Amino acid sequence: FHGFSVFQMTYFHLHSTSLGGKLTSLDAFALLISSLCHDLDHPGFTNMFMIDSQSPLAFRHNDISVLENHHANLACELLRRNTTAIDSGLDAAARKTLRRLVIKCILDTDMSHHGEMCKKLQAASSLDDKQLLMSACIHASDLSAQVLPWKTASQWEHMI
Repeated sequence: FHGFSVFQMTYFHLHSTSLGGKLTSLDAFALLISSLCHDLDHPGFTNMFMIDSQSPLAFRHNDISVLENHHANLACELLRRNTTAIDSGLDAAARKTLRRLVIKCILDTDMSHHGEMCKKLQAASSLDDKQLLMSACIHASDLSAQVLPWKTASQWEHMI
């Protein structure tokens, strides 16, 4: 449910703000895929817990954005499967770009990057850095449950 909520908020940002006009169709496609996949197979623990408990995922990802690397890896695996390759209509260069964008957007949902991202946004003299805008969009969408009206938020909480 959380992935769909993030997808919905990302879609809202794309179509209700100037963000959509700054991105290519491929950028927007990557952002929407990232929104759906950013928490795939989430075990319900934090990165720090995964590292401290010496989980296999922490070892696999060298204690760096453990969960986000796992989510990005699974998203990329889905893009490679014949039955789920929604990028199959793209040429090889576009698929490579899509994969790079999806990975970057998902990795940037790691809360350890929150302060750095805020500083970059505050320091930006213009909003021409597409990757920063995309990363900020998915990050804000990931946190958006905090601003939903209680009636809506409580329904999502109940489903999760």
